[in-house]
Amino acid sequence: MAHYKIESPMFGSIAQINCEAGDTVEEGDVLFMMEAMKFQYHVESPADGIFYPLVPLGAVVSEGQMIGKVEVPKQENKK
Repeated sequence: MAHYKIESPMFGSIAQINCEAGDTVEEGDVLFMMEAMKFQYHVESPADGIFYPLVPLGAVVSEGQMIGKVEVPKQENKK
């Protein structure tokens, strides 16, 4: 199973987590809302798959810190 890392784009706090662990998400879905210096930033899913947050709501994170992942099941070739 492949996975995509979701990294924080900036230093800030996790203000909202829009999905629960194990939820199916699509590319472009907003997974997190972050806040920093009164600005809000939406973090989107990089791919279709299963979402797993790695930080709790309210966590203060650094730029580049891994905050979640999306697992993408391998697709079997059907002949």
